[in-house]
Amino acid sequence: MAKELIREKARVPEDEAREAGRTESAAPLPGVLGGRESESELFRARYASLLGACLEGKKLHPGALASLVEEWASRDPGALETMERLRQSVEAPIREKMETLSSHEERLRLEKALLEAKGIFLEACLHGCQKRIDRIAENWKRLEDFPDTLAAVLDPLTLAREALERLKDLLGLEKAALLELDRQGRLVPVAGDKGENAAPLVLRGETAARFLEERKTITFQLLDECGDVLPGGEWEGGALIPLVVRERVIGGLLLGGFAARGAPAGAPPDMEMAERFAKRLAVALENARLHQREQRKIRQTLALLEIARVVGSTLDLEEILNRVVEMVLEVCPVSFCAAFLCEDGIFRPLAWRGFIEELARELEGVKIGLEGLGEEARKAIEEGRAVALSADAVKRFLPGEALAEHGVEEVLLQPLRSRGRTVGFLALFHAGHPDTEESWEEKQLAEAVALQASLAVENASLYADIERGYFSTVQALAKAIEVKDPYTRGHSERVTTYALMIAEAMGLDEREKQKLKYAATLHDIGKIGIAGRVLNKPGALTEEEYTHVKTHPILGDSIVEPVEFLQEPRPIILHHHERYDGKGYPEGLKGEDIPLCARILSVADAFEAMRSDRPYRKALPLEEARMELVRNSGTQFDPRVVEVFLGILDRHGGDPILREEAGSGKWGQVGQPAGMGGERAGAPREAGGMGR
Repeated sequence: MAKELIREKARVPEDEAREAGRTESAAPLPGVLGGRESESELFRARYASLLGACLEGKKLHPGALASLVEEWASRDPGALETMERLRQSVEAPIREKMETLSSHEERLRLEKALLEAKGIFLEACLHGCQKRIDRIAENWKRLEDFPDTLAAVLDPLTLAREALERLKDLLGLEKAALLELDRQGRLVPVAGDKGENAAPLVLRGETAARFLEERKTITFQLLDECGDVLPGGEWEGGALIPLVVRERVIGGLLLGGFAARGAPAGAPPDMEMAERFAKRLAVALENARLHQREQRKIRQTLALLEIARVVGSTLDLEEILNRVVEMVLEVCPVSFCAAFLCEDGIFRPLAWRGFIEELARELEGVKIGLEGLGEEARKAIEEGRAVALSADAVKRFLPGEALAEHGVEEVLLQPLRSRGRTVGFLALFHAGHPDTEESWEEKQLAEAVALQASLAVENASLYADIERGYFSTVQALAKAIEVKDPYTRGHSERVTTYALMIAEAMGLDEREKQKLKYAATLHDIGKIGIAGRVLNKPGALTEEEYTHVKTHPILGDSIVEPVEFLQEPRPIILHHHERYDGKGYPEGLKGEDIPLCARILSVADAFEAMRSDRPYRKALPLEEARMELVRNSGTQFDPRVVEVFLGILDRHGGDPILREEAGSGKWGQVGQPAGMGGERAGAPREAGGMGR
């Protein structure tokens, strides 16, 4: 009769109650069952089965009940109260029956069975509580060891990831994420299960006050009540714990999965442990960030020093700006950086680096007018202010598809200024959430880098002004030759054009080309000291006259010697009449001993002389001039220079300089107007002639 009452109260079928009493067929532990309701039903069934066996005096198999009670009690501090209530509900029918029994022996038998079942239950509870105590003690020990075990981790992101995994293991959580508080008061995910590029969590009203001002933990129930934006439903039963350093909230720990473990969010001591963990993690994170910030400042200082070094060592703007964007990419958390310069009101990219290959390909040939930047950007750039634009705003003047694919959310435009006007800008492309402490420092660095880059632009501009002034002086000196030798009018300009084309084809750097440009313009300056009757003599020169003409390179060298900015071109002027075989003048240098630029100038000078009219002969046709170069290659000229120049003629389909063909009335291909001349033949015979 008592057994039937137990089964009826427990609401389980007889065969289920019988099966539940066998250890070997114990049901899976909770967590797989789907919540407390399933645990309660299972407990009722197993306790009813155990009590039934006690009443019938059968051999007991308490394992199934004991495992359930121990597991439940070990993880949920509220389980004992719940199970005690369930146990009493299962025993209630028997106790009611006992009050109606007249037999003292029957009442004693039932009381004995109840005490026996209760004893097994309490023993299982004791074991479960001991397990819980042991687990809590072990977790506290692991928590105490936390600062030491992660002390060597100085990267904040690595520290955050390791700490979250440890916390999940410590408390048996399903999910955990670290959120960083940005300057707008948003909690931005930086590590964990929420995803590092997920949308920020925004707190408002009471929730924001409790979390940010009172620095207290908030549960998702409170978030629901205040109507704040929640993560997904998979975080149900979680909490948000503030990370506090020096009474200032720097972020939060987002925890989920308490409810899935059968414990309510905030159940002690798990929440107490999580909050203690958060305090230690906040200190560890702050230390790691301070270390990272110092390292970042060191890198940034070194980057600025490197940029200053480059600015001071070269006037090549492209080289400087390429180094600038490289350094920005090294020390700033950006995906891409580009430097734009303004010319005639149009911004063009001159240098770029980054991890967005599609953008790098599409930047080639981009041209942006001020109006194309949009009103906000245009006004800021004109006034010299940095401006942060959304990726959508940037799409109006830059290729935009690649930006979305690579998660670019903001583009910072930092103006480059020179002499009170904007001459360009740096564009820094940010992926993820840009409004963090790190990005704020990066904006300050961008401003410092822009100042250095602006200085480079200004230096290059000043140097260009000075160079134009110098070159005007050089050209004025060259014009003085034309007074004495009108046949040479335009000769220096054309020789300079040929020489620079050869230098470009041979890959000479800008400094070498600059020296060659000055030397080619002034290579005949020494003819000022040669008598006009000799220079303009229509017939052959005497030996004495020829010897006199051969002094013009030395005279030219002596003329430019006092001019400081012409010191580097001097050897080219002095040696442009040396021969590759060593039979030239003034010093008889041979082969590689002759400066390369002088060897280039020799070919350019001779070819131009052959292609121009002289008092003593008419200009040679193009093919004859080519043949003379080939015939004298290896004797008068450097074979490599001749080969390069012939290649230039082939690529242009003829003479690159426009001139009337000798004896034909035809014109060459493309180039500049015809002009000055060179030397006349002598012994040994030279292409272009020797002497004048």
